[in-house]
Amino acid sequence: MVRDRRTGLAVTTDLDDDGLRRAAEGAALLAAAGEPVPGARLGDPGPARTHDGFDPVVLSLDASSAGAALLGAAGVQGAFRAGAARTAIASTRGVRAYEQRTFAEVRVRRGTPEGRSLELSAAAVGPGGVDPAELAAETDALLGAGTPAAVAEGEHAVVLGPWAVAEVLRRAAVTFAGGNLHGRMSTRVAATTINLSDSPRYPGTLPRAFDAEGVPRQPVPLIQDGVAHRAVHDATSGTSTGHARAPGGLGGPLPEHLVLVGGGCEGLAELATPVAGGLLVPGLSLRGSWVIGEPGSAMAEGVHHIRGGEIAEPAPNLMVFFEPLELLSAVQALTATQRAVPATPFPQDSARTASATLAPGLRADGAVHVVGPIA
Repeated sequence: MVRDRRTGLAVTTDLDDDGLRRAAEGAALLAAAGEPVPGARLGDPGPARTHDGFDPVVLSLDASSAGAALLGAAGVQGAFRAGAARTAIASTRGVRAYEQRTFAEVRVRRGTPEGRSLELSAAAVGPGGVDPAELAAETDALLGAGTPAAVAEGEHAVVLGPWAVAEVLRRAAVTFAGGNLHGRMSTRVAATTINLSDSPRYPGTLPRAFDAEGVPRQPVPLIQDGVAHRAVHDATSGTSTGHARAPGGLGGPLPEHLVLVGGGCEGLAELATPVAGGLLVPGLSLRGSWVIGEPGSAMAEGVHHIRGGEIAEPAPNLMVFFEPLELLSAVQALTATQRAVPATPFPQDSARTASATLAPGLRADGAVHVVGPIA
């Protein structure tokens, strides 16, 4: 309920007419007692494009055994999740929206006796789109074995795996939510090799027709040839592009279906070829909070040294600092192949809002600062 720029939210599982009426009355009371949000409103109706993001196989899975069966058949230890959601949205502004969508996700985590670790993940519309055995083999290969060699504190040239790149992109994407760019629109914010978009129907993503306000979700080019091009909006932050996380300005907009266009390198080994000395970082995981425009910390996992253009001996898990757009400004090359990396962690209502980032690997000249090892 949005009244006088105040938004109230009530949730109910009592879905008869009386239950819905009580929920509406409760939302109205909360709106009357809340603080005003500048511009708070609900989205306008519009036609949404259909998508193929629903796999009926998910509905037939046994919740208690599906993961064990899929992973066991592949001989893999890991985690599997899948979900399905049917969502209908109606509002007094005339919105009438409906879609059904599914997701499947596999995560494989490995560790070594020396304390090194690596987690890789994959997402698809249904279980047929994820291959646990392939993911486990890739995790083992990238983690490797052996005694880790120390890494000097300071800035290093890096080759990032798609899973690390996905984390960088999700940090950078916050900058393109509403008005967070603060005058940097139409200016260079990344290397010319960077073309980043929010593309909710791009092949390989988890397609989505509309946002939490029922507004059709539009593809939005965020960065074109390194230049900040557009931002995403909900109905409260501007002309809506269909990126509301909650109605009435409660959640703010966010790009959630990121696609980074790949380059010409065959794989991570080719990216490493020009690097005389640096680090291979297959995975990054966020540590602590992140402030837009400032460096933040992350744990680098599965790290290896790069020496003379070759991926060499392992390194320990590392605490690193980087600022996402600064790192993207230092990019020199990208792999041709992209991977669908699920968001981490999924929201509580993951079947409805599940998303994945399509990311290639990349090479960057610096912009990653190593603080030290993580035990």
